[in-house]
Amino acid sequence: MPQDVAIKVAKANYKDSLICEMEIMKNLQHHPHILGLIGYVKSNGSLMLIMEYCSNKDLLNYLQHNRNNLTSGSELEMSSYSIKKLLISFAWQICDGMVYLTSKGFLHRDLAARNIFLTDELVIKIGDFGLCQTISNGNIHVAKEKFPIKCWSYGILLYEIFTSGETPYKGIEQQHDLLDFLNEGKRLERPSFCPENIYNLMASCWFYDPNERPSFEQLREELRAILEAGKDYGYIELIKNYGIIYQHLHKQNNNVN
Repeated sequence: MPQDVAIKVAKANYKDSLICEMEIMKNLQHHPHILGLIGYVKSNGSLMLIMEYCSNKDLLNYLQHNRNNLTSGSELEMSSYSIKKLLISFAWQICDGMVYLTSKGFLHRDLAARNIFLTDELVIKIGDFGLCQTISNGNIHVAKEKFPIKCWSYGILLYEIFTSGETPYKGIEQQHDLLDFLNEGKRLERPSFCPENIYNLMASCWFYDPNERPSFEQLREELRAILEAGKDYGYIELIKNYGIIYQHLHKQNNNVN
């Protein structure tokens, strides 16, 4: 039976990264929120990875393309509260994939919306493992020092989700300025469309002491509780409505364009 697939080819200076990504994906078994490797081909010295096809491309593109619909809601088929539930479900799915990835001994060192992919049914697939780092005993091994694995970058990803793909720390151009900003205890403010309980999770990822930051397991449980606490429907019901949500957003986007 014919199957749509995605082909990834390394650019000239990134061959080693693609080889690393292939080896990691070969060691990962199927998981609903991890981009699957179907196979690979070597031709004329080039390596091509054959992977699952995600028709809605990457999450950053999806958020930015649907910005008006996601942040304004609708009085027709959907409420803004329901769309918030959709975004929270994205956050939960990413956490679920990261729990699995870390359980297999890998840390995703470039966790960002541009490296998260969406199927036609709005199912999250974490991809781009070229910068993954092997971990053990809950620590990353870098330059003979150990750093606890905590979720700073996941908080940034939550910010991307609830701003529909805005660039974090806009206006801070130099790295030393950003470090000064963070060392002074300053953090990104709560996006206007972000529920307060989600922002609390976001901010907890940015605690100064890494040992006080939550694990992916803790974040997944908190998000599950938030999804199931809604009076309109829980997480399972939301999954059933993925198709309806997608059709609505797609129709609204076509009307805007």
